[in-house]
Formats: sequence, structure tokens, C-alpha cells
Amino acid sequence: MNFAVKNPGYSNLRMKIELSDGTRTYNLTGGWAAVPTSWTDLQINLDALSPAVNKKKTTIAIWLNQAAVGYGELLVDEIKATNVASGSAPTLTAGGVDHATGDADTNYTFSVSYTDADNEKPFAIELVLDGVVHAMTASDAGDTTYTDGKAYAYTTKLPLGVHSYYFHTTDTTRDAVSSVLQTGPAVSGTLLADDFEDGNADGWTPTSGTWTVLSGKYAGQAGSGNSFSMAGDAAWTDYTLQAAVSVTNNSGGNKDAGLLFRYADSNNYCVLYLKNNDRTGRKLELVKSIGGVKTTLGYANPSVAADTFYAYKIVASGANISVYQNGVLQFAVTDSSLASGRIGARVYANTKAFFDNVSVTR
Repeated sequence: MNFAVKNPGYSNLRMKIELSDGTRTYNLTGGWAAVPTSWTDLQINLDALSPAVNKKKTTIAIWLNQAAVGYGELLVDEIKATNVASGSAPTLTAGGVDHATGDADTNYTFSVSYTDADNEKPFAIELVLDGVVHAMTASDAGDTTYTDGKAYAYTTKLPLGVHSYYFHTTDTTRDAVSSVLQTGPAVSGTLLADDFEDGNADGWTPTSGTWTVLSGKYAGQAGSGNSFSMAGDAAWTDYTLQAAVSVTNNSGGNKDAGLLFRYADSNNYCVLYLKNNDRTGRKLELVKSIGGVKTTLGYANPSVAADTFYAYKIVASGANISVYQNGVLQFAVTDSSLASGRIGARVYANTKAFFDNVSVTR
């Protein structure tokens, strides 16, 4: 153990450093010791302690005392543990995780192989996951040969998001070694999933128009203007909205439907228009409404045939928005006007449309 200490100028200043492993306490300074008036690195060999100290469970206490009554201060710059180098440093290989993707219910097993040419066992094998240290366990506790590689593992569930990790170890006779930082796994979660096969649209709130479940599909019939039906949570930020949509050729309808996302209120939202009667090259048009003022962000002109289901996907990640039809990227835009909001279905001007297999994932 190394302690950098200094007496900033107080007379009669003394210190005592104690270390405990939960079983016994060791006086590392041999009682009260004078504190140097210049920065001094105190080095204490823990291997010389008797009985042998359990280094995995140590706690340190630093006591301050003055021979005469008065105020005093002790400066400590850093406390660190170092090894006296000998032999060869161990290596960590074949480090990884068994699932690159999954959800919050997936068990993720991280594994790595420890090899030491001097056949020295590790002090510890650690997984540093998102900056948090986790102790790994040996896959075969009876394996005491470290020259040919010994496997260690750690299994856990993970929250939503993209994670990062690396492995860390030492054999106590060389400096600690770490593997390279790796990205993953990517943990996604299903925020909403509705195929309407249960015959209801629980969780959906129409704003106007006529909305009902017909033959396992969510049918919307617009009034004279926009008719929305909303679902989800206003706090949702980055997510992927997917839905199958069929814009019908109903008599008197404007053949104009759509999908809403990042919906805050009736004046602030994003919407992907789906129009099978468009003649301007904008059968898919992404529009934002801010304070009721609508601005086109992007558009494309794939086939949107009447009475035909197409699979649409909208990926909203920060300011980046990507739009897909049947798995093909149609366009991608950047806009940071809206960061969160609900999702919804849209029909316009007497249009009738069907919506199915709606999902929102992270």
C-alpha cells in the first residue's frame, strides 16, 4: 500500500494507519508516527503482515492526533495498491458476451479466459460493466492450471440501452491488466404491442372520427379533417414505431392516412403521411407540427396502393429520424424540435384506413 501524506505545518502532528480484514486489525505505522512536513510516499508491504491479511476484505482507517491540545490537519494526496513486479503478466483472451442483443428479461453471460505463464492464480477476475465492477467466478472451480487458460463468467440481466464493458485482473506480482473496451449488448424493450386480435383497442384514445376493431384490425374513419387515435406515453423519447397500414379506396375518402410519433398535443407532433392519391411525388411525407405550424421534413414516392397493407417503420433516435417501408429505407432526416411523445394513428378527410401489428420498441 502506498500513502502520499504531508503535514501542512502543524506542530506535534501524529498519525496512525490501521488496516482491518474483518478478522483482525493491523497497525501499519507501528503506533503513532510523526507526519513529514513535505510530501512523502509511505510504502507498506501487506505481504509482510502476520498473520496473512485477507486483501479482498480490507478497510483502512487513518487516525490524526496531536501531542498537545490544538487544531491540526493532515493532507493525503492518494492511496493506491501496487505490486512488486516479477514473472510474466497474465493475459485476458476470448472475452465477450453470449447475446449481442436482447431485452430486459434476457440473461447475459459475460466470459473471459485468464492465462498466466507462471501459473499464478488471479487475485480477482473482474467485469467492468458500464463502469461498475462485478466479480466473475470460475467456470471450473477445480481447475488450478492457469498456463493453458481458465474460463471465468458472470451472468446478469441488463436495463434498456447499449452497454459497454471490459475485463480486468492481476496475478499480484505484475501490474493489473485490462482488455479493450467493447460495446454491447444492445438491450431493447417492447413499450407497446397491439395486433388487435383480442377484439378491442384498449389503451387507444381517439380524438375524433370513428375508430373500431374489425376482424383483428384497427379501423379508422375520418371526419372532415384530421382524426387521430393516440396511445403510449408522453415521456417516451427514443423509440422505433412499426405498424402495418392499409389506406382504403373508400367512396368519398381522401385516401390519406398516417402514423404519428413524438406527439405532445394537437399542435405539436410528428406525422408520416401515407397517401395513395398523391400526384406530387410525396406518397410518404414526414411533417412536423410546432405550435400548429406544419413543416415538411422529408418525403418519398414508393407505391402506396389502395387496400394494400405495407409495413412501415419509423426510427426516432435523438434528432435522427429514419423512415422505412417494407424494410427499405425511404429517407432519413435530422430535426430536434420534438424529443418525446406518444404514438398514434391518423386518417384524414373521410378516409378509411386499417392499422395492424403496431409496436413500439427501444
